[in-house]
Amino acid sequence: LGEHVDQLLICGRLKFDKNCKPRKEKFFKSGELLPTYVLSYLRTNCQKMKTLTLDKCVLGPNTTTTVFPNSLEKLVIRSTIFVKKSSFFSDIWDLLPKLKELRIENIQNFDKNDCYAVLSSLNIDFDVQFKNQDASPTFIFY
Repeated sequence: LGEHVDQLLICGRLKFDKNCKPRKEKFFKSGELLPTYVLSYLRTNCQKMKTLTLDKCVLGPNTTTTVFPNSLEKLVIRSTIFVKKSSFFSDIWDLLPKLKELRIENIQNFDKNDCYAVLSSLNIDFDVQFKNQDASPTFIFY
């Protein structure tokens, strides 16, 4: 992976039951978390990346948006769990200045604090889409 990477999909190991709930919600082992060094590597070596999709990942409490490439224009977070101390989305628009679209799809633990963190400015607009196969709506912020 290097400067030539324009978009990337990272697939985690998170499994869901028949009710679209994660099989495990607490006590994730460190081996189940997406390593911060992977995202740090992308920030350092993939400085032209425009789109990053995290699918079925578990993000640990020390993972913040500061580890993502500054060049991101679109960030898609799908079926991902946050093991968090504070909102993962705090200052996301300031830390990722080129970000034009943030898609949050089938998120299990997106709460009102996360929503407030994303909607940190009156300039941010959003859309909500419902798909029949998804357990929760898709939030699109831009």
